Amino acid sequence: MKDDRKQPRDPRAEIIPTIWGITVGIVAVSSVFSGTTDAGPAVSVLAIIGATVSSCVVWLTGHKPTQQNNPELEQAVVQLSQRVAQLEIDTRDMELRHAIQQSTRTTAQPTTQQPE
Repeated sequence: MKDDRKQPRDPRAEIIPTIWGITVGIVAVSSVFSGTTDAGPAVSVLAIIGATVSSCVVWLTGHKPTQQNNPELEQAVVQLSQRVAQLEIDTRDMELRHAIQQSTRTTAQPTTQQPE
């Protein structure tokens, strides 16, 4: 027995039965009331035509497969990740150098006390 959970289902297989299920309901209700209204079987025929057109549109637009891996795009993402990582390292390095310079300035400056 095949495990359906592992393979993605085609959305058309779920949408088309829904369309036709609703159409059957419309046809059933309209056939009950067709004798009492002036429309007669027109509502049923229009429902079937609408379901047919909808099914064709759903089937023709189809299930678009997921985009295949694009090596150029993957390479660009890797390069951007590396550049961002390098920028983060450079920023930390600059902050550390700035902190060291600040600490050497404060220790290098003699503290002069003013006479009281």
